[in-house]
Amino acid sequence: MLRKVGFYILAATILLIGLACEDDMISVDSTPQLELVEEISGLPGETIVFSGLLSDPAGVRDIRITYEPWFLDKVIEVTPGVTQFELAYSFLIPADEVIGSEHLVTVTAANPGDNDMTSQIRVTISGDNSQPVISISSPNDGGTFILGPGAEFSLDISANDDQGIGSVRIAGFGINEEVEVNDVSYSFNREIDFSLSGQFTVNVSVTDLAGNTSSASRTVNIEESLRFDRMFLADVDTDAELNSDVFGVPMLINGSTDPTTEGVIFEALYYNKEANQEIRFIPQKSSFAPFAFGAGPGPNELAIGTDATVNPIVLPEVAYYRIIIDFTSLTYTLETFEPTDPTFDFIILIGTGVTVNGESTCTSNADGSELCYNFGSGKELTPDPENPYRFFADIELFDYDPVGDGNNGFILGANKTGWVPFWRFDVGDAVGTFPDTTVPGGGGNFIFGPEVYGEYFFEFDTFLNRVRITPR
Repeated sequence: MLRKVGFYILAATILLIGLACEDDMISVDSTPQLELVEEISGLPGETIVFSGLLSDPAGVRDIRITYEPWFLDKVIEVTPGVTQFELAYSFLIPADEVIGSEHLVTVTAANPGDNDMTSQIRVTISGDNSQPVISISSPNDGGTFILGPGAEFSLDISANDDQGIGSVRIAGFGINEEVEVNDVSYSFNREIDFSLSGQFTVNVSVTDLAGNTSSASRTVNIEESLRFDRMFLADVDTDAELNSDVFGVPMLINGSTDPTTEGVIFEALYYNKEANQEIRFIPQKSSFAPFAFGAGPGPNELAIGTDATVNPIVLPEVAYYRIIIDFTSLTYTLETFEPTDPTFDFIILIGTGVTVNGESTCTSNADGSELCYNFGSGKELTPDPENPYRFFADIELFDYDPVGDGNNGFILGANKTGWVPFWRFDVGDAVGTFPDTTVPGGGGNFIFGPEVYGEYFFEFDTFLNRVRITPR
């Protein structure tokens, strides 16, 4: 009887162990998926990377990378529960490997159910693993050109590869060509003539003799015509300088009043105080983008740019210049001239909240008492010894009245005993409105607030009727 009981106990124990083992077994129906970079090129002695995405909903248990001739047998254990694994295993190609040889490296991924999947990566040993270099010197990317009877621009492309270029393909701008090269360099130049306006792109692809490929592109805008409400002359080089002045930078220029050329022909009268000054023209006041105009490659040719990198027009002489820009022909003309307008013995700055060369404009010249906004308390600017039309000073703009009644501002005069002649500005009497020109005998006062408090260099040209106030 005891033997029978013992037998039943042993049988029950074996059954329970079997059931426990059955519970521990993992049943997996899925198979790992491998998305590998299947082609790699490398030089002898160079480090290559085996890469790709390995995934399995049951989890990726491990990855094995093998290639017997290179004694490569690498097993990568993966953290349990990871269902996607980014492979990036670096390996050094043997330094004595034969150039041109091909090698198949095996990659096997297994899941927790011991299901696996194998794929191969082809490694080609190359004597050239560097990509060819492409340069597109013309046109500028994003450039704007005007539709005309002739060519709008030149397409200039060059390519180089120290081991040799196999082929070059150019597609776009009306071109669809593939050229066999078999040389270390290649150049392409063609005048591009558009018949329609719009946005156009050219794509360039260069393949070297080893199969390495590079690509580049250029996109241009072709406009029927350019027409602008206003145009400014900028004699600075950055957007920061366009916005750091009180006013006067950039300088508004004159537009044609003829209905047939309005908005397309502009005239700038400008005093060039330094030889070889660089200038550009912009239709927007506070930035060189999206349009900036400068010197083109040909004589008197106007270039269109998208920022301050467009080549500037250079003014070689210290003189007054008349500059005419024409957007119908994309040209400009320069000439120097001598003004014949009357000159003034002195110019005074009249206002409140201003010092001129350290003197307050609120102190009367007659008796030392405080007197603001009066010809008797105006302070003289310094005359330019080289130009009778120009006057300048160091000024400070500040809040003269702490109560803040908004009356800090100024005008200009040329008479210490009366109001005439005087200059005000092409703005109304409102805080925060910034002028472009002075108005002889008219206009409004320039009223300023705390946004411009500070020290500045003040310049006034009585011939041009321009004031320029820039930070010291």
